[in-house]
Amino acid sequence: MKRFGIDVSEHNGIIDWKAIKRAGVEFAIIRSSYGHFVEDQQFRRNVKECERYKIPYGLYHYSYVANHAQMKEEAEGFLRQCRSCKPAYPCFIDMEDADGWKARHGVSDAMNIETVYYTCDTLEKAGYYPGVYANLDWLEHRINSPRLDRFDKWVAQWASKITYDKPYGMWQFSDKGTINGYRGWLDFDYAYKDYPKIIKEKGFNGFSKDDGNSSKPEKPKPYLRYHVGDHVHYSGLWTQSNGGNWYPLSSLRVKEGTITKVIKTAQHPYLIEHNIGWANNQVIEDAQKPSIHFHVGELVRFDGLWTASDGGIWYSKDQLLIKSGRITKVIKGAKHPFLINNGLGWASAAVLHHI
Repeated sequence: MKRFGIDVSEHNGIIDWKAIKRAGVEFAIIRSSYGHFVEDQQFRRNVKECERYKIPYGLYHYSYVANHAQMKEEAEGFLRQCRSCKPAYPCFIDMEDADGWKARHGVSDAMNIETVYYTCDTLEKAGYYPGVYANLDWLEHRINSPRLDRFDKWVAQWASKITYDKPYGMWQFSDKGTINGYRGWLDFDYAYKDYPKIIKEKGFNGFSKDDGNSSKPEKPKPYLRYHVGDHVHYSGLWTQSNGGNWYPLSSLRVKEGTITKVIKTAQHPYLIEHNIGWANNQVIEDAQKPSIHFHVGELVRFDGLWTASDGGIWYSKDQLLIKSGRITKVIKGAKHPFLINNGLGWASAAVLHHI
């Protein structure tokens, strides 16, 4: 089988999806985000319009990763984007260097391979169907690793014939496609797998297994779990209740706070401390999960420290003379379980970085 589709981002502007549907496009791959971590400005509109005109869609995230901390932030951020909708096509990590960022930052092939593996594995473990997008040169030389063989490939090769000799599920065959109703060029793609059937029947991407064989609507899941007055920890915040930019905990001065407003229908319904930022269930729950990424004896950098394992006073790294240290004790279940240098201060996993 072969199906025709397009891939889009904010660079394509405001798209008339009714015209796209009329032109015979059978699916779309929508950029959800890039870097660590910025949401594509047209992501939510493109998703809503595809759902409105019943165009099956997948997602992609353009990666900017130079170290393991950024890798983790990107993977967690992309997973949040995937959970915000129900893509019937895979969720791809876009691995390329169109603007030279990776070259300028000296990112190695080994780091790129690790980023692809970690991101795809994170999505897969969360119940999503992952894949990797890259051009032929990258797939054959930069990220050609048996560790990545199990993940679907979306090959960019702008030619009349694809020459990639490993299995692949999609082919981006042109970056200069034209469609009636859209001004400008579009990326054109072919899909060689019936992804909606596979994803729905297997229960990936937020679908139940019954979705592949039944037209019964899925019952809505309860959304609000927290209320005004609740004091919460979070793994990061958004600048807006619907959309906005994502800031991980490491870039925030206020590391915990009280919910002062709730907008029931918003994507990120909880306002923290009147104006600090917006959170949802997922980022609050992520902050409650115990970390297994740090252990006694490891040398770490930190964004700041608390004076107690379950509260205390927060001191940012700008207020500390010592910026790194060794983990000397771990109290499982504590808010800030990692003791640094036998008494320097306490940290949570969100503010720690491996050295």
